[in-house]
Amino acid sequence: MLDAIPLPGRGGGSRNASREESGASSVGRAMAPFMGREPPAPEVQGAGPPSGDDIVNDLSSAFVPRGLTRGTADPPDRCRPDTMTTDRSRPSGRAITWPRGGPLTTQEFVKTLGAIAALALVTVVPSLAYAKNAPARKERAVSIGSPSEGKLVGGKKIAASPTLRVVGEHPWGLPGLVDMLTRSADRVAKQHPGAVLTVADLSKKGGGDVDGHRSHESGRDADVGFYLSKKGKGFLAPHFATIAEDGRAKGFAGVHFDDAKNWALIESWLTDPRSNVLMIFAAKHIEARLLAYAVASGAPPALRARAAEVLIQPHGALPHDNHFHVRLACPRGQADCRTYAQRPKVAARPKAPRSSTRLTASATVDHKAHSRAKKHR
Repeated sequence: MLDAIPLPGRGGGSRNASREESGASSVGRAMAPFMGREPPAPEVQGAGPPSGDDIVNDLSSAFVPRGLTRGTADPPDRCRPDTMTTDRSRPSGRAITWPRGGPLTTQEFVKTLGAIAALALVTVVPSLAYAKNAPARKERAVSIGSPSEGKLVGGKKIAASPTLRVVGEHPWGLPGLVDMLTRSADRVAKQHPGAVLTVADLSKKGGGDVDGHRSHESGRDADVGFYLSKKGKGFLAPHFATIAEDGRAKGFAGVHFDDAKNWALIESWLTDPRSNVLMIFAAKHIEARLLAYAVASGAPPALRARAAEVLIQPHGALPHDNHFHVRLACPRGQADCRTYAQRPKVAARPKAPRSSTRLTASATVDHKAHSRAKKHR
């Protein structure tokens, strides 16, 4: 049995003696469940089950140096270097004491370990469960390179809704582009109930080459179908409809380009506070129809000027007369994004050296005469 260190002024000596006498019975109570019998009642009077404070005090007292008990202001003389002796008659063990004095019994020690294990379960297990069920960290969306030579990292997939249908095979783009298209579809439908926006290709999931497109590689481009109408009602064509200069949809009888809805779409893009439209590709006659409607509907001059700036027909490409091609500017803070593709540098051709000999008028005449004479030979 480990030696008991009495607590000064607390009357711990008598209790230590009684506990030493009952040491064997304490071990017996701890081992009773393994021997097939019920443990006898505790012999220590007035010592109930340990509370939370008792457990904390027990743990802290386990680290008290030999000869020093909780509640003492100074260590005993035998713990001071100048008074320490080499007397080894005293047992070398160290007692773990309650604040009230006396060593821990086996049963109390087991309870202490159980409390520590319970505390670990309460704190560690919930943390592990949260870590397992915590949502995965989203990857930051980045547009790298240019629309014609680039890639997309962490893009967002556009989703269909009651106001938007997706018909393309490549529905990935920067979140700014995807969210702008979704908001614009909802906004036009609010102004014109029943309107449905048709969205085709954006980019592939990781960006890069897209069949049938010269661009759409970096997540900033989207092909959007025109709003069409037939007899005053919205019309959804099975594919992009080519619009003639008079506004008719070729191949669809009675179907026309809806000036009001398409201008509302352009307006929503250009006034969206969370996006920055760089350009909108559209044929010249489509641009003219939209700007004419803007004037007739009383659109602000600044908005009309902005629309005239971004509505363009790209040079060297087929006319965009069956859909809009909208492109966003590079997001802020993305240094690897390029607004335009860099043109390859072509080496300058060396200039031919100028002849220092100048032909006079007489020399020119002589040369011509010599040539004619040579032909008659």
